[in-house]
Amino acid sequence: MEDGKCIFCRIIKGQINSEIIAESGSFIAIKDIKPSAEGHTLIIPKEHFITLLDVPDKLGNEMLRFTKQVASELMDKKFGDGFRLSWRFNNN
Repeated sequence: MEDGKCIFCRIIKGQINSEIIAESGSFIAIKDIKPSAEGHTLIIPKEHFITLLDVPDKLGNEMLRFTKQVASELMDKKFGDGFRLSWRFNNN
């Protein structure tokens, strides 16, 4: 369910400008506007979810594959020699 106040939903709809690094049918990867490290990237599902528990397993597997692909590409471009994953959900 889309949330009109959710910043991530607004990014997906193109209402907020962002630098897209990669895109799949279900996800986009964008540069963080306030990066904590070089290559800091957000993976955003194109469908609104409240928590990780709401993400269907099939989509979760796709999210992991997409995240690994993006991380590999960033490391190939020398944005780091490793990566860290963290989860954050916007509960607006």
